[in-house]
Amino acid sequence: MQLMIVDFLPCFKTYVKLHKNFSTILDFLIQNDLNTLTEGRPIILEKDLFLIINRYETKVDKDFEAHRQFIDLQIVLEGTEYIEWCPLSQTQAKTEYDTIKDIIFLSGRGQKFEATKNLFFIFFPKDAHRPGLSIQKSEYVKKAVFKIGV
Repeated sequence: MQLMIVDFLPCFKTYVKLHKNFSTILDFLIQNDLNTLTEGRPIILEKDLFLIINRYETKVDKDFEAHRQFIDLQIVLEGTEYIEWCPLSQTQAKTEYDTIKDIIFLSGRGQKFEATKNLFFIFFPKDAHRPGLSIQKSEYVKKAVFKIGV
């Protein structure tokens, strides 16, 4: 069973053998500056691999989320936030699973990680996660999220 990975961005190449699309992501990271990409519309890299650039304000509290059809690779580009992680098995569903949006919202208690510019987080289907949490005060964060089909 694969669980969440957190590591420094220059170390991502270490993980390319874990999934067939991780080498495509590595190539994309080498060839593109994520900071120059526009927010909004997804960038389709493969049939089951796309990238979304988001900008949002961190919040004091929000629900955990989990996905069944996609792995999340999250990279903070600007700002800092807490991301809380918990094994999916230790959460309780708050909503029904939405097959269209590939998301379920959950409650639980986990471990917080400070997400800064130099780190990446990989969340697998067995990982519940709460990104976008404020550290001391609300701030704007810009983030790249690769959605990788399982």
